[in-house]
Amino acid sequence: MFNAKIPVLTLPQRHRSGVCSTVRALVAGLLLATTLMRAQCQQLLEEETDVRVSKQVPDAGGCGTMPTTISIEFSTAMKASTVSAVNAGGACTANVQVSGDNFASCINFSAAPQETNGGTTFAYTPVNPFPAGGSYKIRVKTDAETSSGKKLSHEYTSPSGFGGQAQILITEVGMCRWTNRSCWIEIHNKSSQCTANLSDYRLRSTYREVGGSGFTNAAVNFTLPSVPMAPGTFVVLRGKANNYGDYVNGPGLIYIAQDINPPADPNVTPSVDEIPWWNLNGSMEIIHVPSGNSTDFVRFGASTVTPSGTGGAWNATGMPAMWAIDDANYGKSVARNASLSDSDQGSDWAQQAYATPGAPNDVTCDTDSDNDGIPDCSEVQGSTYSGLNLYAMGARVGQRDIFIEVDYMDSADPGVIPHKAALDKVKAVFNAKGYKLHFDVGDLYHPTSGINEAMHDLGNASARVPFAQGISLGASADSANFFNYKAGHMDIGRRNIFYYMLFAYSRNPDGSAGSSGVAEIEGNDSIVSLGNWGLAADSNRLINYQASTLMHEWGHNLGLRHGGNDDVNYKPNYFSIMNYHYQLAGLPTLNNNPGDRYYLYRRNTFGDCSLITSVSQLTNNFNSATFLMDYSASAGSSITETAISESSGLYYPGSAAVDYNCNGSINGSNINKNLNGTGNGDETLNGFDDWTKVNASGIIFHRKSAGTDSGYFQTIDGEKLHIDPVGNDRQPVVDEPDMAWAREK
Repeated sequence: MFNAKIPVLTLPQRHRSGVCSTVRALVAGLLLATTLMRAQCQQLLEEETDVRVSKQVPDAGGCGTMPTTISIEFSTAMKASTVSAVNAGGACTANVQVSGDNFASCINFSAAPQETNGGTTFAYTPVNPFPAGGSYKIRVKTDAETSSGKKLSHEYTSPSGFGGQAQILITEVGMCRWTNRSCWIEIHNKSSQCTANLSDYRLRSTYREVGGSGFTNAAVNFTLPSVPMAPGTFVVLRGKANNYGDYVNGPGLIYIAQDINPPADPNVTPSVDEIPWWNLNGSMEIIHVPSGNSTDFVRFGASTVTPSGTGGAWNATGMPAMWAIDDANYGKSVARNASLSDSDQGSDWAQQAYATPGAPNDVTCDTDSDNDGIPDCSEVQGSTYSGLNLYAMGARVGQRDIFIEVDYMDSADPGVIPHKAALDKVKAVFNAKGYKLHFDVGDLYHPTSGINEAMHDLGNASARVPFAQGISLGASADSANFFNYKAGHMDIGRRNIFYYMLFAYSRNPDGSAGSSGVAEIEGNDSIVSLGNWGLAADSNRLINYQASTLMHEWGHNLGLRHGGNDDVNYKPNYFSIMNYHYQLAGLPTLNNNPGDRYYLYRRNTFGDCSLITSVSQLTNNFNSATFLMDYSASAGSSITETAISESSGLYYPGSAAVDYNCNGSINGSNINKNLNGTGNGDETLNGFDDWTKVNASGIIFHRKSAGTDSGYFQTIDGEKLHIDPVGNDRQPVVDEPDMAWAREK
């Protein structure tokens, strides 16, 4: 190591003054040179580097409380006089501008911003506080200069505003059809950047008492739950009537009620006393609880309710009437226009024949020339219905379009995963009758982004749902609830357009093989449950069982029963996939042993027929690629069980003879036999023409005339439907017993 000492120079006294003066001059020269070099380096750095805004506070896109000051940080030191934000009279003239209306006008700031960090950061205080409820952007013009005179390289504008708040609007109100059913209101967060929590708001609405008979033109407050509402989203608020089944909240649908006298004991379940309701007259208001501000108010008819929140306003001029309360208007609404104008005037609103709850109000016509329940204007390129691009999904004017969302449980069992060939098989049957089915199984067969109708991908982002070994079409103590799946995975905007079907594992709580499915009658919900059936992937049996079960269960949604128009099952002359003779065995070949399915039934159920000893003997059986399935196209003829003619076969056009007593020969017309094992064996068994009913009653989901009403009435063949997809869409269920023989190898 070098440890040499630095020598110390000792000057004679007579020379010290001159030397020190010289040293001082040299040091001063060095300091001056250093300062000049530093300035020159700074100038060179500025010349080589873009001058830009590197940060703003508050951040762009920030939500919540308005700041008292803002700050802007630059990449280099700036000349204070060129970064002023003095915008006198609200004109956007300064180099630094802050605006809440896209720079049509600007906020005025004090003359001298506070300069810190060596001239790179400037803080600005507005002359007056920022008005609440706005969203403000910052713009810095290119005339802003550095201390050396270099201008800002590029004009800076915030990508989004700061200080914004959620903007909750009432955007649609459904008609109320019946006093014993609840009504719905749609709200929308118009903000493009701020999430709202519904617990910060309350609904003040006209109401009725559950179970009561009267309605008064008064309004009460309804507390809303703690649910986040993202920017740009819609939520439907629906009264929770205690006489209308169990309710499942989900994304976009919240049930509410108000208890007049809640019990003091927390262990006592409160009774539901009041729910939002209206008739031709009504009002509703959204109030921001922390501020007390009225964020929106609407009133129609003869209602005299006025806004109760601060700043609430209403001018009824131009407000359309609520639809007259009758069957013809079932399912309609009044809605804010598509641009969501909010001038606090009735002219912002219009009657809507096709309601769009939980989605944009984007239907622009009432014409449905092909009678599929979808307005023509929503079946053309560039249009949407409830925000959905139905044209891209395959809908067209002049064809009857039907949409079915098919979700499936996350399982490796082939019976649970919808097979493309099975879906195609069902589509082909309906296509032959002039209907275009559009299935949506998400990305199962189309893993890339976008819509691909041929691969059954209509954009369903959550088709694969969590596994449960047991499923029930409703609440159950020991099985998963179908309606929890629907609420959690089916977008509410689809409910007016899509039927919902779930490919589940089993209807038995323990997951054992059981019934192949279950469905609502005249409804919109169904289950296919072929898990644990031992079905091999890509086999004809798998494809045929899935296709026939899907078509059978969905047939119940269309109003078809196991006997066509009745519940009498196993009628040989009911030539339909709805008949248990033919659901899993397929339709027989009419001119080639048409009684083979009947023989199989007698063998399996009563053991009194040996004409069929194995399912493999069935013509066009479920293991074949020629498996037949269809709804009946003729009612055929009735069979009187006390006078059966075997030569008449299935009593259906084109049928060969059937040996009903299984004695190996075809007898005359004096056979007496209980063919389906029900009744006393002296009944008349009627066939049924399924397709005539389907065509006449309207195969489509009843969007316009029944789909979204706040009540529940619709007449088809004299029957009352209870389709209510917006609220509580529970319909009567047609149960399906297990057909264990179908798992015979």
